Amino acid sequence: MASNHLRRIAVSVDEPKRGEFYWTLMESTGDITVWNELYAARESVPTYGEALRTGVAILVSMGSDADGPRLVGEDENMAPVG
Repeated sequence: MASNHLRRIAVSVDEPKRGEFYWTLMESTGDITVWNELYAARESVPTYGEALRTGVAILVSMGSDADGPRLVGEDENMAPVG
């Protein structure tokens, strides 16, 4: 039977060069230790907080306030992951 489970999405912030912060949204695959990049900043921002807030805003926009981002059509009889 099809279900709508929440997607496992994380926001990460990286600072490859001092003062240049980039956010990335990553989604867990069936193996909780493997993550795929969904979206990433194209340009840096000057603070960690700004990068984090921007990444979280993108994540929030992916689903409704009530339900969040959902996977559609996942088999609910599948063994849980993680």
